[in-house]
Amino acid sequence: MNSYKFCNLYREYQIIIRNTQRVSAASAHILTTTGTRMMRKARKYKRPEDKVDPNYYGIGPKEEVKTALQSIIDRGISRELPAYNPPADVDQQLHKICKKVFGSELSSDWKTQTLSDPLLKYK
Repeated sequence: MNSYKFCNLYREYQIIIRNTQRVSAASAHILTTTGTRMMRKARKYKRPEDKVDPNYYGIGPKEEVKTALQSIIDRGISRELPAYNPPADVDQQLHKICKKVFGSELSSDWKTQTLSDPLLKYK
């Protein structure tokens, strides 16, 4: 292959690359289907409705989104629960349970007594 043919091939290659770049810049969408390719021209300028972000311009979310949000709120997931107030006789109730579990082995310092038998906690 002489240099003349090589230069021609190189020039043709550059032209093909340049044309491919132009085509791909002009058509933003290439749809590929089974075995075929369709190219369609992209709009040069976007329509105003394509540019509008409803939350940015204050239009707000659609009605479906509002109803879905309201249904989640109504379910009670985000409802605040009242604070827990333990009963006044908690100490007496715990002492009664410890008497039942430990029986005669209950010491006078029952609050710090540990379970020697791990199966006792299921009694």
